[in-house]
Amino acid sequence: MQKVILQAEPRNIVGRQVKSLRRQGLVPAVVYGHDFKPLSIQVPIKELERVYAEAGESTVVYLNVGGQDHPTIIHDIVRDALSDKFLHADFYKVRLDEKIHAQIQLNFIGESVAVKGLGGILVKNMSEIEVEGFPQDLPHQIDVDISKLIEFNSHILVKDLAISDKLEVKADLEAIVALIQEP
Repeated sequence: MQKVILQAEPRNIVGRQVKSLRRQGLVPAVVYGHDFKPLSIQVPIKELERVYAEAGESTVVYLNVGGQDHPTIIHDIVRDALSDKFLHADFYKVRLDEKIHAQIQLNFIGESVAVKGLGGILVKNMSEIEVEGFPQDLPHQIDVDISKLIEFNSHILVKDLAISDKLEVKADLEAIVALIQEP
């Protein structure tokens, strides 16, 4: 996977005045982390949308602030309830030599014969899974192929997922990720 870089600038505007930043197409944000003094920044909204779609909340994003790269993970995004636009972003500065815990989104792909042909109901018990690993080894998402579910009561367990051996799964390996129920 290629290095995801986001350009940012230090921010002096705080409080209610950040509305003027948003009108200029900028999103107020903050960078914080272990042994790192919090830094207020501003990022272009279009760039943040692109990076968030590409990296999500589990892939390392290199924030370039004043010519210096900071390895971070998008820790939290605040969106407007009506327009769904970004209002604020939190970036967590990580150390690339230190393991972290992260929630990785599950992406359900394929089509189940039991759902299409037999009228079964796909039940998704999990939408994300907790793992531990080095920040640079964390994937954007984990694909779950539901085409393997061909009859009623068939299921996919956590241990059946294609997860890199560089990551340690913190969930119960016998937990059911998805299953097919009778209609």
